[in-house]
Amino acid sequence: MPGERLDVRLLGPVLAYAGARRLDLGPRKQRLVFAILALEANRVVPVDRLVELAWPVDAPRTAAHAVRVCVSGLRSALAGRVDAEIDTRGAGYALRADPHQVDAARFRQLLKRAAAAEDDASRVALLDEALALWSGPTTYGVALCGTAPVQTQEVLCRGLEESRLAAIEDRFDAELRLGRHWAVLGEVTEMARAHPTRERLTGQLMVCLYRTGRQTDALDAYRQLDRLLGEEFGVDPGPALRELQLAILRDDPALRRTGVAAPAGDRPAQLPAATGDFVGRAAEFERLDALVRTGAATTVVVSGMAGVGKTALAVNWGHHVRSAFPDGQLYVNLNGYAPGPPLAPLRVLAGLLIALGVPPERVPTDQDEATALYRTMLADRRVLVMLDNAARPDQVRPLMPGARKPTSTAATATPGWSRPNGPRPSTATPATGWAVPGRCDCSASPSGTAVRSRQECSGGRRSPCSRRSAARRPTNSGTCCRHIDADEPPV
Repeated sequence: MPGERLDVRLLGPVLAYAGARRLDLGPRKQRLVFAILALEANRVVPVDRLVELAWPVDAPRTAAHAVRVCVSGLRSALAGRVDAEIDTRGAGYALRADPHQVDAARFRQLLKRAAAAEDDASRVALLDEALALWSGPTTYGVALCGTAPVQTQEVLCRGLEESRLAAIEDRFDAELRLGRHWAVLGEVTEMARAHPTRERLTGQLMVCLYRTGRQTDALDAYRQLDRLLGEEFGVDPGPALRELQLAILRDDPALRRTGVAAPAGDRPAQLPAATGDFVGRAAEFERLDALVRTGAATTVVVSGMAGVGKTALAVNWGHHVRSAFPDGQLYVNLNGYAPGPPLAPLRVLAGLLIALGVPPERVPTDQDEATALYRTMLADRRVLVMLDNAARPDQVRPLMPGARKPTSTAATATPGWSRPNGPRPSTATPATGWAVPGRCDCSASPSGTAVRSRQECSGGRRSPCSRRSAARRPTNSGTCCRHIDADEPPV
């Protein structure tokens, strides 16, 4: 409909939406012409330049005509819109639109705001919001994915992708200044492995490892980079990294910040930034709201295959109900499906305890003791605990709060997960749920989304895993767990 705002997405596959409706931008060359015009919104792009970018090698003699055909098709796709039109200006074309309708422009604006932020917590939130605009693998961002030839992608997107990596590094620096090395260790490890010659990432990994008691691993990370740079480029690491290595060798007290405890009375607010253009999950929101409103469940699991929007649903819903959890919101990415190792429960517990106000020096080094203190800290508090991207049930069990109420946990899960406690369900299909005799009540929502509930015993309240996948629930003391399947398309 003409009144729906146009949303152009270039930080991944080239897409355009009018509200929740995806526009048909046509074949690959036509999508590429649209992407070029969108990157240059309100500026004229000559036809010769469009030809050069669309056919970087051996352009056909009819290329200019083909560009005009693409523009004609795009005008049809945008027909009736008042917020986006393609104008002919001289020997070129210009997409007339608000630049902030294009995700690449919003990304750059958020980076500017993050650079000007007054504190690191605000900076992290803005960088998270900027990075959430990208789709695809965490380690490598690919703008214009599947649309542009390699040579064109290098010309158009190299700056954007470098800005993305720099934003990730800026975020890690801010997180480390906030003492959140436990929380980012998995992400830093993954990024440093994917980009082994980026010295800044290696330095951040060394700091994380050192602060988590792995001094030898930190020094080994330096040696690996030193060897790689020498063999591949014949150079040594830069002076900043060499100074960091010496500081670790000297056990410099300036590096020994093991975390920053939340000030007394402070409430954690760790949810990632909500997605501004999140649409199409009204039915799931209503069901999640009902669980909080009625107290019917203290653990919620959102399941579905990778990429269907489980994390977006859980995170956006978490922001929606923040006021229902006045004692705070905890969030951890458990790195269950990252190339690096999943976060160990003890590391996660350390970060959660620090967020709850426990001084770093008082965090137990024994997992059972840390779990007991964690459950004590959550007792009689109304806190939302969101665990994301869990690898296996035993990663999640120690993170489950002990009291049935008032703490709530939310999780996303891929199909095939076993429950954190108890036997594996005998069946688990997206449409029918788990067939646990005498325990499972499965019903379908009006939209076809499966909503599952069951009464189960749970010796410890559960904490799910929310971002890309998560835990299924335990079985012990009458805790009710609801399950929402995210595989169905948005409604």
